[in-house]
Amino acid sequence: MSEKKYVLFIVEGKSDRTFYGEYFNDLISKNNLDLDIKVTGGDILPKKVDDPVNLIKDAFYEELGKTKLKETDFVKIIQICDTDGSYFSEEQFVVDDRKEYYDKTYLYSPNGNPKIYVRDQESKDHLINNKWKDNTINLILIKKRLQNIKIYIKITLNDISNKF
Repeated sequence: MSEKKYVLFIVEGKSDRTFYGEYFNDLISKNNLDLDIKVTGGDILPKKVDDPVNLIKDAFYEELGKTKLKETDFVKIIQICDTDGSYFSEEQFVVDDRKEYYDKTYLYSPNGNPKIYVRDQESKDHLINNKWKDNTINLILIKKRLQNIKIYIKITLNDISNKF
């Protein structure tokens, strides 16, 4: 068994993997923590399943299979996700093709009555069809354990609605 303890971060994409990997490695190094991290990617939360903790479990065991580490080497699993507008009502999605979206599929406007602007109806339909993602996140927050490893969810603040 490894002496060092690990934290697994499950993030959504390649840029998240790069950012969080570098950020947390620097943080651990600067604070001389006897800890190491593993970062794995994949937007697992949009998958519709009965028990979403199994999504985290699958990601954990997939990452474990890539290493010689054991379950007991890990002290935490942290799922970092955005909500893709799942906590917004359908009325808060607005199609507006005149806005500059750059490389994003939507823009969030938090002022006053929060809205999510999308460039076309297809983008709006896609985000509205992901509305059950909030239920997936909520179920994971309720369960919070994978055997003896604590699970944490960190939701990025770029699109949280006024429900929080």
